[in-house]
Amino acid sequence: MPLSGVCKWFDSTKGFGFITPDDGSEDIFVHQQSINIEGFRSLAQGEVVEYEIETDEKGRRKAVNVSGPNGAPVKGDTRRRNRGRGRGRGRGRGRGRGRGYYHGQNQNQGQNLNHQTQQS
Repeated sequence: MPLSGVCKWFDSTKGFGFITPDDGSEDIFVHQQSINIEGFRSLAQGEVVEYEIETDEKGRRKAVNVSGPNGAPVKGDTRRRNRGRGRGRGRGRGRGRGRGYYHGQNQNQGQNLNHQTQQS
């Protein structure tokens, strides 16, 4: 039966953090490889999670099979997951007109793109 707790903190860059158990026992180490989700694995601070406990070869406890409540996917750190989206680099097409650059974040959906080229 899974235990429940709250993510105390999680460092998405280093790939680990700690869970504070609901039963008041000491915080449990969690590594990104123990999080049940596809793609980028992380936890958001304050996120409610379910997990099981294993003891490693040195006798330290760690969380494994970490998921959201009732086995749902975790939300994770969306700031890290969304980094880099909405920006792009395009090349000027045709007749060697050079390269173009645009910021997708400044473009509203349905708005025309004013493409400017720079001669190489």
